Amino acid sequence: MRLGIRNLLGVAAASLMILAQAAAKGGDLERARALNEESLAAARLAGDRWLITACLLQTGSAAVDRGDPEAAAPVLAEGLTVAREMGLHNRTGRFQWQLGRVA
Repeated sequence: MRLGIRNLLGVAAASLMILAQAAAKGGDLERARALNEESLAAARLAGDRWLITACLLQTGSAAVDRGDPEAAAPVLAEGLTVAREMGLHNRTGRFQWQLGRVA
């Protein structure tokens, strides 16, 4: 089986998200932030809107958790828009909940 570059970028984005979660759980919030940003960039390059919403949710949630509402709000708002456009009701609710934490 041959994977295209977009598929490989999607795998990279998902892998970076997992590494970011591990870094956050280990208390390295700065490393988690950097990994989340890399995962989002890879997801955008892959053009996978579902994965982009996953990355936006994790990136925004992590910003809320580290006390950075200014960084969280635009990321979460973008994710909410995309999730609504895609009809991802569960994810839409999760974005709304995180935005409520910012307010």
